[in-house]
Amino acid sequence: MYKDYFQFNKDPFSIAPDPRFLFMSDKHKEALAHLLYGIQSSGAFVVLTGEVGSGKTTVCRCFLEQIPENVDIAFILNPKLEVIELLASICDELGINYAEQATVKTLVDALNTFLLENHAKGRSTLVIIEEAQNLSEEVLEQLRLLTNLETNEKKLLQIILLAQPEFLDILNQDSMRQLSQRVTARFHLKTLSAKETEQYILHRLSIAGSKFDPFPQNIKKDIYRISGGVPRVINLIADRALLGAYASNLHSVNSRVLKKAAEELQGEGAVNSKMPMTIMLMIGVLFLMLIIGLFVLFKPSAFEESIFTNTWLNQQQLKQPSSKSDFTDSSDYSVGFGFEENPEAFSFSDGDMHIFMNDFTSAAYSLAELWHFQSESYEAIDGPNSFCKFALQQGLRCFNEQANMGLLLKLGRPAILKLISEQGDRYYALLLGVKDEQLLLQFAEEQQSISFHQMEKIWLGEFYTWVSVPDSWNGQVLNVGDRNNLVYWVQDSLRLLGYPQGKVNGIYSKQMAEQIKVLQSEAGITPDGKIGLKTIMYMNTISNQDVPRLQGVFSRARQGN
Repeated sequence: MYKDYFQFNKDPFSIAPDPRFLFMSDKHKEALAHLLYGIQSSGAFVVLTGEVGSGKTTVCRCFLEQIPENVDIAFILNPKLEVIELLASICDELGINYAEQATVKTLVDALNTFLLENHAKGRSTLVIIEEAQNLSEEVLEQLRLLTNLETNEKKLLQIILLAQPEFLDILNQDSMRQLSQRVTARFHLKTLSAKETEQYILHRLSIAGSKFDPFPQNIKKDIYRISGGVPRVINLIADRALLGAYASNLHSVNSRVLKKAAEELQGEGAVNSKMPMTIMLMIGVLFLMLIIGLFVLFKPSAFEESIFTNTWLNQQQLKQPSSKSDFTDSSDYSVGFGFEENPEAFSFSDGDMHIFMNDFTSAAYSLAELWHFQSESYEAIDGPNSFCKFALQQGLRCFNEQANMGLLLKLGRPAILKLISEQGDRYYALLLGVKDEQLLLQFAEEQQSISFHQMEKIWLGEFYTWVSVPDSWNGQVLNVGDRNNLVYWVQDSLRLLGYPQGKVNGIYSKQMAEQIKVLQSEAGITPDGKIGLKTIMYMNTISNQDVPRLQGVFSRARQGN
């Protein structure tokens, strides 16, 4: 409601875990380093604890992006399981087959066989369990027993436990001493300091496109004092304070507005340090539901025409270079894709989940339709392997990777997402686009919208899509100085995008590499100037290639001068 008043492009203090607003403090970086060290060591368990809202999920997201490709991951979101249910969930995540009436013994045997075969292939296996403080003592003991399988050098199964601080008390119990002794790395994620709180607020304002700072220095200090440095509580109080300033027709938050915001949140329990953190979390969720409800009530009835932008950028037009190699804003964009009006919000309630269960095949069919393939040509797709074979038959490449939603939206391609329900069931949906802070998904015959916050709960980052590649590309990565036919395609594409080109000689020059780095930075790809499949995909998306694009992210191809 105050976004236009303060000239923000995005709500800066939404409590949804939006990757665009990712802030990694020194504490978060240290926690990430402990996780990375833990899986690189030969130990069995890694433990990361922290208060609700301290950023454990943020750290885990960053960790997942840095895991080597030879690691298979089972991610358990619902820890309130019996032993046999947990074992079955791990097997399901790892794609291990087992009998319908499996026992604990048969599940453990199947898992051990998988671990040995994986090790023989040079692969590692990792289990990540959220909310580990809810694990029963019996389940914890079974997890310890699973880590007994080892070689002379390492454990064949490593387990990361993410938990609230009370889990440390559980580990300190005498009955847990054997498991505690197997913890290779443990880290407690503390709240932000006063200085980090100030940096956090400024960071989120910057990402939201703020042209000025509405929080004076003394107000930032007070926000730290009230919030205790908990990121989620900082978001709540800063959001409420901006709302109060807006209601009072002020362009900055003063002490009176902040005090009133704190009193309102104190009444809701959001800043009461004596209140159990679980209750604080429930209040936060209710507050988010209220904001979403107001948004739905007051949102425009039609999709307004606006200047095109990559949704994951800062609401600025994409930059093009001048002849002096500084990058100016000279492109014309307009929204060219529409959404179904008022798509029904998708609620992932356990009672309705079975209605939307969707297999990989139907998601792949929906993607093939976007590529305008004849239905008889893609009927052979029945899983990821045939998905890639079909791509080759059509002159495409399949692309399967672990990433965050930021990268996926920047690449701008419809993609099949591997999702997981609260019960641990896996299913697939096709990402079609984004509008009004909602992601549009295709579930079999149904199109549903879902918030970024909901997506955070059910998507672990794995996606599949197809890439149109130039005929001259044979899987190589293009480096400066390389001379081959792919360079001609790169030069043509850069020229089409408005980047000045010199003599066409088929040599990948330093100038071209610098231009590619700009494009890579736009897409969230490491700006190293090397051209691989991901960079080719992004260049296709923003150039005049006839490829499907995400709705509401890319409207039409960028035009050169």
